[in-house]
Amino acid sequence: MLGTQDMDNISVIIPTLWRSTDLTSKLTSLSHYESIGEIILIDNTDNKTALPDLPKIKHIQEGRNTYVNPAWNKGCMMAQSNKLCFMNDDIDVDEAVFNNVLAHITEDKGMIGCRGFAGMGIWEDEPDYNPIRPRHFRDRNLPFKVLPIDGALQSGYACLFFIHRNSYTKIPDPIKIWYGDNWLYGRSGKPNYTLMNVNVVGRLFHTSGSKEFDRVKERDKIEYDKACRGIQ
Repeated sequence: MLGTQDMDNISVIIPTLWRSTDLTSKLTSLSHYESIGEIILIDNTDNKTALPDLPKIKHIQEGRNTYVNPAWNKGCMMAQSNKLCFMNDDIDVDEAVFNNVLAHITEDKGMIGCRGFAGMGIWEDEPDYNPIRPRHFRDRNLPFKVLPIDGALQSGYACLFFIHRNSYTKIPDPIKIWYGDNWLYGRSGKPNYTLMNVNVVGRLFHTSGSKEFDRVKERDKIEYDKACRGIQ
């Protein structure tokens, strides 16, 4: 492992199949955020896509689809920082999220993920929370929070999540697309947390929901159950 504990920035890991049309512009923005030390783009295609000369980008061209969970494992191993961010390639997130969460990514925590992702852009700890509220509500000045979360993994929790390297438990190799987040959520033995009042916009299952991956996902369930039985 290459991480150093005194490096106070975040390594961002993004697997991609280039299904997101504005990925290059997102990478450009991310590469200029001060709290981000590097962006590891795991390119699961054979397209040989050329990127602009962007600071902090490490473009790993796999030449084939290695799938998301192996990409996460590889990104964790390659990362220079112990503070890790795993991010879908089809979401938008602003710089404030990274600045605010940096101090919270500690080895006494498990995952720090998104609360009840609705694809509209804000999580609010308010009684009248409405996931259909208009986009302009994203600009409300609500206090950033990291709060403990109990119970089962919520849908969209891992669209964007942060974790310390020492809390990351390698996902078993046979599990390719699904259940990687479930594995990390349950295996660290540490409390998991949720981000509150952050600006995130995206789409659930934009890539993984494609029917071309159905057989892989069916196999993932078998392999995940098998891996869980093996640790009981």
